[in-house]
Amino acid sequence: MKPARTNQPYVRLVVLFAAVFALLLAGAPAHAVPSDDGMPITVVVSGSPEPSTSPTPGGGGGGLPRTGLNIILIAGVGAGLVALGAVVLIAARRRRAVGAQS
Repeated sequence: MKPARTNQPYVRLVVLFAAVFALLLAGAPAHAVPSDDGMPITVVVSGSPEPSTSPTPGGGGGGLPRTGLNIILIAGVGAGLVALGAVVLIAARRRRAVGAQS
């Protein structure tokens, strides 16, 4: 007879998360302290001090650019695949039911 394995995957997951959390806390300082390593900091600012009043070349359009995905298309394809899967599932169940009656 096999021993019952009730909560072992959950226990392993909790132990893993606890170990990762403990390692993260052990490596993190309690508070950040700025240090002076003796290296000078140099800031270089370039460009003209006054803004230009001439229009920038290019652009031309008045609206915002369309970036990103067309989510309607992706959602439609996903819904179509779900519907196709439902049709295949129903057809397979009917075929099994007809085969069992014969």
